[in-house]
Amino acid sequence: MSENNFTQKKLRVKFDLVDNGFNDGDVSLTYNGLRVSCQISNAGFESGVMCSLRIEGMSLSDMNRLSVLQTGVIQQSMNTVTVSASDGGPWQDVFSGGVLEAFADFNGAPETAFSVMAQTMAIPSAVVIPSTSFADSVSVAVVAKSIADKAGLSFQNNGVTTVLAGGVTYNGSAAEQLHALASAARMTYNISMNVLSIWPEQISVGDGKGAIEISSDAEMFGYPAYSQYGVSLRTLFNNLIGLRTPIKLSSEHAPAAWVNQYGQMNGLSKQVLHLPSNGIWSVIGVKHDLQSETPDGQWTTYIEAARPDSANQVAYVR
Repeated sequence: MSENNFTQKKLRVKFDLVDNGFNDGDVSLTYNGLRVSCQISNAGFESGVMCSLRIEGMSLSDMNRLSVLQTGVIQQSMNTVTVSASDGGPWQDVFSGGVLEAFADFNGAPETAFSVMAQTMAIPSAVVIPSTSFADSVSVAVVAKSIADKAGLSFQNNGVTTVLAGGVTYNGSAAEQLHALASAARMTYNISMNVLSIWPEQISVGDGKGAIEISSDAEMFGYPAYSQYGVSLRTLFNNLIGLRTPIKLSSEHAPAAWVNQYGQMNGLSKQVLHLPSNGIWSVIGVKHDLQSETPDGQWTTYIEAARPDSANQVAYVR
């Protein structure tokens, strides 16, 4: 696929200030039509989703005003940033999380920029919520939803059926309670777009009917390549691809013989590494690289995916 996609790329950035320092209550500020560079990385677990923003074209007064987004070096505020993207169609929310850093960068003067670092786990890691306690045996999904409700998150269970025997009690922040639950239940979890999602430890893609198809004729740039646990590839930006998303790789440059039950080529040995090939894969890492108001700017998604039969060797809770 050609890397030239002739549509106007737009990024909209909205700041919601709770600890705003202006003595005028909660404030929301939205910026649209500016040159923005945005990188979003999703690896799940306690790191959650990370977002790095560089915004050019803001006024000095606005940059000074928004510098209070970061409360302190070791103190986490309740301020959040939400990023939406459009390539000429409807707006899509691509990130929402707590602000870790926010400052004006004058190193490129006279072209100054406002830099922001945010993370979906920032606020859940900093805010202590009421204890989560059950006196009798309880399903992991019920416990996880209780934690999500206390943290103000929506909840999605992707097949976790484990039941914890006896009473359980978890204390601390939402992140601390989630990590303790994940360790006890041997599950994986992720917070993205204000939704807590949980999965069983064992990765499954089912029958693959819901997999997102990626082909060399349309979305994919270049060729699939080796990665540590399977295949890595680069596609046109696709907001539907996230952690644990099943994808179906279709490339005329990928071998189609010697396939396993997922349509992937069997290795000639029992090693973990396998050749990149057609078939169903499970996403274990994803990064979106987006630039607006930039000629030939990035509008791509980088994917690391594992074969379902070997992905279980790398999905674990530390």
